[in-house]
Amino acid sequence: MQALNGHKMPAGACLFTYMKRIIQESHSQNPLAQEATLELSRMPMPWGLAWLVFYQGNLGFLCFQDPQEDEARLRTLIYKRWPLPLNERSEKLARSDGQAVLDYWRGKRSTLPWSVHLRGTDLERAVWHALLEISRGEVCSYQAIAERVGRPKAVRAVASAIGRNPVSLLVPCHRVLRKNGALGGYAWGLSCKEALLKEESVVLV
Repeated sequence: MQALNGHKMPAGACLFTYMKRIIQESHSQNPLAQEATLELSRMPMPWGLAWLVFYQGNLGFLCFQDPQEDEARLRTLIYKRWPLPLNERSEKLARSDGQAVLDYWRGKRSTLPWSVHLRGTDLERAVWHALLEISRGEVCSYQAIAERVGRPKAVRAVASAIGRNPVSLLVPCHRVLRKNGALGGYAWGLSCKEALLKEESVVLV
């Protein structure tokens, strides 16, 4: 297993730098804009139906729905983070949004058409930033992330923050494994996590 190196920028430094530049942040307790609404794009991807949720034009939530899963759970998760009305985008725009994410993740484009908004606690946002430093094709342990954010004895809290990552794929929480190489957890299912890692040519033990 490869762990983060605190003294060296990863091979995917250009993607890391770009994501850092387009991220906007807010604390989870900060009030949301009055009369704002959310916009939802849904597009099938190889790992399930992708849900992309936009707040004021920026991507604030990205997850995958299993074909057998009731969408009510996802709507509840979204509302807990963004307690606002949720409106569906057009099919054409949804396809464009989903394809932009897929092409960026696969290295077919170098930019995204919108910024990414990370809304969470101070610890959560620190952890999510640390996840951005794990390059494609590399993996990292939960312990290494805890050490990276200066909380070496708070692995459980860090693991919880990883599990609450609101923007899957782009903030690559799927690249975090247990120390022994086991998959650990993944909010959208271990089969989804395993498929993502295999597409990134990660050899699992």
